[in-house]
Amino acid sequence: MTPFRKDFLSYKEAQKIVQKAGIKTQTEYRNWKERPNNIPSTPDRTYKNEWNSWGEFLGTDFLSYKEAQKIAQQVGIKTYREYRNWKERPSNIPSTPNTVYKNEWNGWGEFLGTDFLSYKEAQKIAQQVGIKSKTEYRNWKERPSNIPSTPNTVYKNEWNGWGEFLGTGFLSYKEAQKIVQQAGIKTYREYHNWKERPNNIPSNPDRIYKNEWNGWEKEFLSYSFL
Repeated sequence: MTPFRKDFLSYKEAQKIVQKAGIKTQTEYRNWKERPNNIPSTPDRTYKNEWNSWGEFLGTDFLSYKEAQKIAQQVGIKTYREYRNWKERPSNIPSTPNTVYKNEWNGWGEFLGTDFLSYKEAQKIAQQVGIKSKTEYRNWKERPSNIPSTPNTVYKNEWNGWGEFLGTGFLSYKEAQKIVQQAGIKTYREYHNWKERPNNIPSNPDRIYKNEWNGWEKEFLSYSFL
């Protein structure tokens, strides 16, 4: 077993240098001719008390986009520069998330939860582009990075449904009520799980129709039409 020599770097220091060198596999590490003498040839043995896997050591076992995004935001990283200088960045969060998560990447602003336009500004652009449904919005490839992929979450305090955000308009209370009942929606849970709900019927009718609202099952879902 390789002893831990006094002149070996610490696990974190060695890991940082290895990742900067771009070593991606155990084989590449073994064949790394420029490996400094103060980094061991068998780090899994030398750093056995801190060792979790080659993937973690080399920075190739990464968290999912959402998990990495959550941690970066919890830490309070606000800019691209801060992210690049994030010394305590866990090894399972990539230094180049825009590359590693390229299929999910929508800009640094979204990843870090910053630099988003206001609700009104984002709403105006989405409507000018002509986005008419939640599905079209999700598939909007040219969406600017300062407009979030999940506006219902980012603008939760101002959110009144996709219909309002996209300017497709909501039906009147009576019209919405009639369609809901014709669809056979009987409970609050069924309504919120209603995947085919039209965009012109709000996800939160109790808020949108607050002046006419008398309860979910008391009236909205149980009204009898003549």
